[in-house]
Amino acid sequence: MAFVNYGPAPLTYRDQQGFEHPATNNGLKRWENMLAAQGLNGLGYAPGETPTWLRVGWGVLATASMAASAYHGYKRNGKVGWAIWWGAMGFLFPVITPTIALAQGFARRKK
Repeated sequence: MAFVNYGPAPLTYRDQQGFEHPATNNGLKRWENMLAAQGLNGLGYAPGETPTWLRVGWGVLATASMAASAYHGYKRNGKVGWAIWWGAMGFLFPVITPTIALAQGFARRKK
């Protein structure tokens, strides 16, 4: 297989709405920039704009997940360290951590 050099990457690119954005030499970064520029346009928001309701909703979900996960970690293991670990994981991963806790039997002692 031969290596073909198509020349330097473009310095800018245009998204679907015609906005011009700086490009990088890293192709993956270029796609990330394009996706970030799209934002929630389909819902009527400007590129890069996150609606307040989404930010607040995610914060509430993460906080509730942190509290429930910390409670589960303490009740399951009986140690504060595990409560802190489960709480941190519940905050960082607010959907999967409570799901794992439910699968383990929420707040039931470890056998």
